[in-house]
Amino acid sequence: MFGFGKKEQKPEANVADTLEWASKRFQEAFWASEEALGYMLDRGFSEETVKDWEIGYSPRSSAYLATDLDKEVGVEAGLLIETDRGAVIDRFRDRIMIPIRAADGTLAGFGGRAVDDNAAGPKYLNSSESEHFQKSSILFGAHRLGVVTDLEPAFVVEGYMDVIKLSQYGIPNVVASMGTAMTEENLRNLNEAGRYVLFAMDGDNPGRAAMRKIRNGILSDPALDFEAAFVLFPEGSDPDDFITEKGREQFEAFMRENVMALTDAFVEDFAARGLTKSAEGRFFCYGEIEDILSRLPSPHPIETNLSKELSEKLKIPEALWVAALEDKRRERNGLTRPVAPESAVPSGSQPPEGQAIPSLRDNAPQPQQRGLRFHEWVLVAQYRSRTISKRIAEDSRWDYISQFLPLEANICKGLADQVNEGDSIREAFRKSENHDRGMSVCWENVISFDPDGMDIDDIYETAMEKLEKKAKHTEMQKDLEAVGDASLDGWKETSITPALSRRPGVAG
Repeated sequence: MFGFGKKEQKPEANVADTLEWASKRFQEAFWASEEALGYMLDRGFSEETVKDWEIGYSPRSSAYLATDLDKEVGVEAGLLIETDRGAVIDRFRDRIMIPIRAADGTLAGFGGRAVDDNAAGPKYLNSSESEHFQKSSILFGAHRLGVVTDLEPAFVVEGYMDVIKLSQYGIPNVVASMGTAMTEENLRNLNEAGRYVLFAMDGDNPGRAAMRKIRNGILSDPALDFEAAFVLFPEGSDPDDFITEKGREQFEAFMRENVMALTDAFVEDFAARGLTKSAEGRFFCYGEIEDILSRLPSPHPIETNLSKELSEKLKIPEALWVAALEDKRRERNGLTRPVAPESAVPSGSQPPEGQAIPSLRDNAPQPQQRGLRFHEWVLVAQYRSRTISKRIAEDSRWDYISQFLPLEANICKGLADQVNEGDSIREAFRKSENHDRGMSVCWENVISFDPDGMDIDDIYETAMEKLEKKAKHTEMQKDLEAVGDASLDGWKETSITPALSRRPGVAG
């Protein structure tokens, strides 16, 4: 039926020849098995597609290959396995066999799909990891990649059955990772393929997690300069199912209508995780992206677009985003905040040589307009400098404050403990035991306030002075209440700006 008139001769004793020999043996078995052919036809694959992709079948026998293979070479090629009792048997049994070729066309191994969904063992089984087969570096279908353009991008799906089915419908340049999330090497291989890459993911939780990892991997590697877009298929569907059921025309229409740029993929993912409905959630989104970008030694090409679009969609001021991101990057690189450029200083006010240019605070938003409470000022300082968390851990004043202002102290000290253990401030906030006690409002106040030009140490010290006074007032109030006198004036929490402006070296 397929031109296999006789059994393939035994291969030479090397891995490359052994793999090619095994591929032909699997194809022989496929065309001799009505069950294997029926399985592929039932899934919508044509006989021509099966032939084109050299699809085969591994019989149920545990010795289909083992009988003719050199033991050591068979194990090295990932075709045989040794049991606990020392017997050598076939690795693949009762599976549809997909040859997996490297980008240069060399046969590297196989992927086996169980014919019986209820059979013991994994549904998909790849060749074992070896010098010849390293699935983290292989993109299935890469040997068929043609010219990648904006009209015909590289198209990344999650499984090799998706690749094969889309090729049957005439969709070009389709590849898939080998049963794992996209790796750094996979992404770099795609970068060499062309400028446009479209990732099509299943809409279930694993598919979304895979999209998240790809998205973060793209941003984390400055060497990647391809334009990425994403499509999520309806939950319970994948590209194979969709195009089989609806055809190429509807498939392409769905792709056009649902394609997302990188920034849209961020927002869609955040919304699906329920993170865009509250200030706390939006801040967590912001922190997640900031953590990725700030690890790069220099700004990512997409950073300007990302800052602008996500600031609008997450309702976070762009100026705050940009300033915090730069501070975070400098902090990671062991640098201090730079002095203001000369162009930012009013004409005629240049300082003498050797003196730092003064910070410009005239246009900074006034704290009283934001209604920041004293412990929120501490959080403002914590957010902008990890060293503040270290100071909190060593500051004995918190022992006194904790006695009379336990909620405020727990918030600030709890976050400081998390940060000092290695968490980012966003992650620390998420873990805070107090996050469900009005913290979303508190945190929105913190992230929406821009302390441009204010000294972070001064903010912390001034806030601590105010917290101490508030704690003292609370202590006095309790003493008076204990003796039946509640005549002490109520405490009013006012802005710390006047106190800040009176501190030495801080302009008012």
